[in-house]
Amino acid sequence: MALFSAAAKGDVLKIQSLIGSEDKSEDSDGVDVNCSDASGKTPLHIASENGHLQTVKWLTHHGAKVNVVDAYLQTSVHLCSKKGHLHVIELLVDEGADIKIGDKDGFTALQIASFKGHVDIVKYLVKGQTWGDLLVMTGHLFTLH
Repeated sequence: MALFSAAAKGDVLKIQSLIGSEDKSEDSDGVDVNCSDASGKTPLHIASENGHLQTVKWLTHHGAKVNVVDAYLQTSVHLCSKKGHLHVIELLVDEGADIKIGDKDGFTALQIASFKGHVDIVKYLVKGQTWGDLLVMTGHLFTLH
């Protein structure tokens, strides 16, 4: 589909022409900004995964839902954590992305960034978190004696 190709390339003008400048609903003439491909990825997933900040910004400002999961239960933040796109993660979090969501294996964005060695993302994701939040995000709940 042309929309997914445009998202992969970061072609905001093409996306604008396909979706239009207003939020789309099921009964509109434009393409739904939250449509998904066979793997459950939305244009936001694809633009995020490729690090296209301006495209992600346009999509989120035109109704793209930031916590949608694909077939592997990955959000756009998970995909950015794999690829190292801190600037996109910051925008997604500002737009309300939930960094505590686990993928199909239970891994959060924090764990994925850690596995991939993206220290800047790890630092960003832990900043301002409580110990309880960090334990939930890493899957390590324990009691202190």
